[in-house]
Amino acid sequence: MKKLNFKKTLAITLVLAILLCAMGACQFPMGSDFVFEELPDGTYSVKGKHALSADLIIPDTYNGKPVTAIADYGFSELSQKNRKLTSITIPASVTRIGDCAFAGCTNLTTVVLGNGLLEIGEYAFSSCSSLTSIALPQGLQSIKDLAFKNCSMLESINIPDTVTTLGDSVFTDCSNLISASIGSEVTAVGSDIFNGCYRLVELWNSSKISVTQLIRDDDTIHLLSINSPEKETKVFKDNSGFLFYENGSDCHLIGYNGNETALILPSSCHGKDYRINNSAFFSSSITSLFIPDGVTAIGANAFYGSQSLSTVTIGSGVTSIGPAAFYNCTSLTSATFKNPNGWRGNLGPFADGELADTSTAALYLQVSSEDVWTRN
Repeated sequence: MKKLNFKKTLAITLVLAILLCAMGACQFPMGSDFVFEELPDGTYSVKGKHALSADLIIPDTYNGKPVTAIADYGFSELSQKNRKLTSITIPASVTRIGDCAFAGCTNLTTVVLGNGLLEIGEYAFSSCSSLTSIALPQGLQSIKDLAFKNCSMLESINIPDTVTTLGDSVFTDCSNLISASIGSEVTAVGSDIFNGCYRLVELWNSSKISVTQLIRDDDTIHLLSINSPEKETKVFKDNSGFLFYENGSDCHLIGYNGNETALILPSSCHGKDYRINNSAFFSSSITSLFIPDGVTAIGANAFYGSQSLSTVTIGSGVTSIGPAAFYNCTSLTSATFKNPNGWRGNLGPFADGELADTSTAALYLQVSSEDVWTRN
């Protein structure tokens, strides 16, 4: 059997390589952080390498051609390595962020998006659980399904006027999302875009989509401000990490961003009595709770599913407790009412002294899923 001439073998290899590149199969390394892949239009997509730096700046060109896309799974496929990534800067040359591009980058706190961006893909930033804010650029047109799912520390979002399409469940389970603004050109909205955003209290909607369509039938959301003319948030955080919504004399406790699990709620809101908002501590990890006399009402689902909560003291100022306020708090064994008399549920009044028994009161609160409790 004759051996192939070396030059002939080399020529065949080169031809095959050129054909593969023409089909978009070539990948080109650059430095220690990136791999580039040529796209059919001659531009490049980029993805990360396993030896990933914490702070990345995506280059805008490679081989003299624009970098126009973050590849699907471009940085999420790095498994545990992607948890090292803390900041990413994306140039104006990039028009698309691919599906799952940064999914699971749990330490990512800073994202800078270029003004050439047109599309954010499905699950692109899902479970980026340290991301508190992101500025979406003017010019962006589409945000695909579940793009920011479970960004659990995201506090606010502003959808620019150039966006026309929001996919299904775009912000689902963004449990710390407080404020959202919807741009004027949004014409297509998927289902459940704010599902599980139970701290959402402020919504500015400039689109022709109704607020009802944006929120649907999510009974965990209790909006306190819709299209406020000031366009300024009325939410503040006190020195202990408690979040309040304050509008004149009206004040609501909407959540807690501290680290304590044995909670003593503030005695007042800037000197005023206040309400605990619906779902304020939904599925929280608190273990004990003291509600002072300055609290007048406990909203629906306020402590729903807080399965580590074992003891609660309810101050004498509380005159109403909403449906499922303590429902499914499976560890709750003691509930002390500072004023246990005069209460009634949907089926009628409780007997005097009935709620004075702390274990009985705890049981009633734990299983009450639909009743509204009020006190004379």
